[in-house]
Amino acid sequence: MNKTRLLLSPEEAENSVLSALQGGYRLIDTANAYVNDVICCEV
Repeated sequence: MNKTRLLLSPEEAENSVLSALQGGYRLIDTANAYVNDVICCEV
């Protein structure tokens, strides 16, 4: 099984979350396994 991880820089992750919130999203899926939980929670 091929497992590929797409890792964003902290700046890219923050911009993505902000863009999603501005676009109307209210739920952001975060998890330690995604390595995005800290960045997303700071936004």
